Amino acid sequence: MTEKLECFECEQLVEPRIEERKETLPVRGEPVEVLARVGVCPECGADMSVPELDEATLVAAFNQYRSRHGLMTPEEMRRLRERYGLGQRAFALLLGWGEITLHRYESGSLQDDAHNAQLKMAEDPANIRILLETNGHKLTARQRARLETRLREVEGDSAVERTNPFVAREDRGIYGDAVRPRAETAAGFDEVLADFRDKFSQRGEFVLGSEESVRTAVRENGVPVGYGVYVISAIRGTSREVVYIGKAGTLRHDGYGEQGLRKRLKMKQGDVPRERFFPDYIAEQKLDGLHFEWFVTVGEATDTPPFLAEALLLAAHVREYGRLPALNLEA
Repeated sequence: MTEKLECFECEQLVEPRIEERKETLPVRGEPVEVLARVGVCPECGADMSVPELDEATLVAAFNQYRSRHGLMTPEEMRRLRERYGLGQRAFALLLGWGEITLHRYESGSLQDDAHNAQLKMAEDPANIRILLETNGHKLTARQRARLETRLREVEGDSAVERTNPFVAREDRGIYGDAVRPRAETAAGFDEVLADFRDKFSQRGEFVLGSEESVRTAVRENGVPVGYGVYVISAIRGTSREVVYIGKAGTLRHDGYGEQGLRKRLKMKQGDVPRERFFPDYIAEQKLDGLHFEWFVTVGEATDTPPFLAEALLLAAHVREYGRLPALNLEA
């Protein structure tokens, strides 16, 4: 190192001497010990702040924390993005993020657990196909075409049969527990729903009539406080039509939000309380009632984030019917 810096202790302009020592840095409230290279004043022996060394020490502490908690490294994120032939902006749009968020992570900033879970999910090309169906409209035609080409290449290299994205991996993680994959490449909506019924043991259903209270129905049918997804279908005679697919439980860096299934089913549809919305909707559409089916997707036996389970159901609906359910205004 040839650059001279001012020592704030003795106020001399000197070329720092470099020493190696163990240092402990707090990372998200957790002490992390790293082997650091530190600048020392050759005149008075005081520690000196050398920007590139300080940054390298911070990066080392972040990487140690990442290794300890199973977080992806910036290099792994970059390789994942390039695997699908996307720039930072396109990959961020596909994930539903802001471009600056991905840029910061690839530059070394420490990602939160929720974003890390999405990146881990994106390692499976089957999950990228789901994201392409739900967020592909945000990409340019050239970006979509390039992604399709790379997906075919990745799928060919891995020789993995595509299936439901939350069960496609054999290791249990935040995006799904071990379930042996099925052979279908593009399951229909009813088939995906049948897979949910097989996978999630904690589930239930009830029918709401025009004169019935959704609060009462939720209580009497024992809807739990757990996190998961639900499907609402309109009943006309002997036929049913899915009109809404929703999730309960937002994944944040410190865990899930407070609003589980029991509370979410009783909240609002848009800006209207569901206690009022559902009876009005049944009357306006001349329905015989509404059928509710719910699934707890987060728990001891299963661990699938609600956002991923919801995305799978919405994508299957779009794939089969060419549109979202009537009350899902966007996805």
